[in-house]
Amino acid sequence: MSYLFYLSHPEVVVDPETEITEWELSEVGRQRTMALVSAACLHRASRIYCSTEAKAIQTASILGQGLGLDVAARPDLGENDRSATGFVPPNRFEELATAFFSSPNESILGWERAIDAQRRIVAEIMELTKSAKDGSDIIVVGHGGVGTLLYCHLARVPIDRCHDQPSQGHYFTSEIRGAKQTQFDDAKSFDSSDPVVGRSRHGQLRVLHRWQRFETAPSFAHLRQDSSRSKLDEE
Repeated sequence: MSYLFYLSHPEVVVDPETEITEWELSEVGRQRTMALVSAACLHRASRIYCSTEAKAIQTASILGQGLGLDVAARPDLGENDRSATGFVPPNRFEELATAFFSSPNESILGWERAIDAQRRIVAEIMELTKSAKDGSDIIVVGHGGVGTLLYCHLARVPIDRCHDQPSQGHYFTSEIRGAKQTQFDDAKSFDSSDPVVGRSRHGQLRVLHRWQRFETAPSFAHLRQDSSRSKLDEE
């Protein structure tokens, strides 16, 4: 059994004078990522991929140094293209982000359409999981927007901002080769009675839980134990 851990980069230094793709992690973001290295659930990972944006590369590099893994940057893991507007003030950004998710087939002020960004990130993730070896995991460091689009696809739910991460520095886990349904007992980690979480799958991947903060990751050291103990039901 193998897992895909999809991480969004944590806090950044917001600089309106710098291209968004070049924004770097703040000290808080760096410290949170360094702490994440100790999460037991990540220590079976055999590879780390990230987007080509500076904040994602920095997050992945910290993890790579701590876990002894190389990092490969992939352009198609990037956030939805917002270069048409560049930086916009926070309140205005929230309005545009809501419109982005609410109208996935439309371009919001020239932004990449949500449906196109979703196709891109799903295709890239599926390509990356083709090389996954049974018993070793994959870490992908990306962004909240496309990460949420990926989650919606895997969970078989419509694109909706209600599935967005609460803030930067979150992750969700997917089971690779998820051909069967597993009932998990760790209620602190996620609610296995939730039909979206407990039953969702698509192709090679089955999403196991919604976005959770980095700081909850150590609890997923129990995920494999719960999985091996659980009764598997054919669906």
